[in-house]
Amino acid sequence: MLLSDVDAHRGLINGITTVAENDITAYASSILDEAPERVAAQLRAAVPAVVSQYGDAAALGGALFYETHRPKPGLVADLAAPSIGETLTGALGWAMTPLFRPDEFELGAAEAVNRLGGVVQKHVALSDRETIAAASRRDNLSTGVERFARASACSFCALMSSHNGSHWHNNCKCVSVPTWKDSPAPQSEVLVRFAEASDGARQALLDARRAHPEWGSLSPRKFLRRHPEFALTNRNLTRVMRERYGFAH
Repeated sequence: MLLSDVDAHRGLINGITTVAENDITAYASSILDEAPERVAAQLRAAVPAVVSQYGDAAALGGALFYETHRPKPGLVADLAAPSIGETLTGALGWAMTPLFRPDEFELGAAEAVNRLGGVVQKHVALSDRETIAAASRRDNLSTGVERFARASACSFCALMSSHNGSHWHNNCKCVSVPTWKDSPAPQSEVLVRFAEASDGARQALLDARRAHPEWGSLSPRKFLRRHPEFALTNRNLTRVMRERYGFAH
């Protein structure tokens, strides 16, 4: 597999999710002047329909990506069901909060439209990711799945790519890449840079805690309870990656 193949797959999934986002944000904007309760009810019906329609397309894209690059034919990837369950329901509650508390948001109720776009993007893209992950799990030739973040990735995606994490955020443009012994993932200077930044952030936190005057007088557990800013959490690691390596967000 070549990096150009990864980029082509990213372009396909981004194209599908962009159309899905445009559909839901256009619809949401067209009804935004109605009562919040009525808007919310209509969106709770519309969003799962959009995720289902475009999630099917994303799943098909993931299946074709897997089957095309598998070094030997013979495995048919099952299409992941659209992500329209409890997780989506919870995300919709968060997305539509500005409808009911517009004074708390700079864009007012229009902020709900922005949030809805991100929620739809994430849940449509999950169909691609889950299709690839499921195929890998039942493929006896598979050596796993790797996460490829784009060069302009945020600090969180850079961190997740460095240790192959499977947490995704709204509007995430990372893609899952299947790997096999006879067809490993392509080498990427971007991922090498992200791994170096992640390792550097981890070492910086370890060095900072050891340099703290209280480090030697407390057990590590007590120290980290008192100074959680030195714990090796995703929040702290991404903060240091932004500070030391210039990630924009």
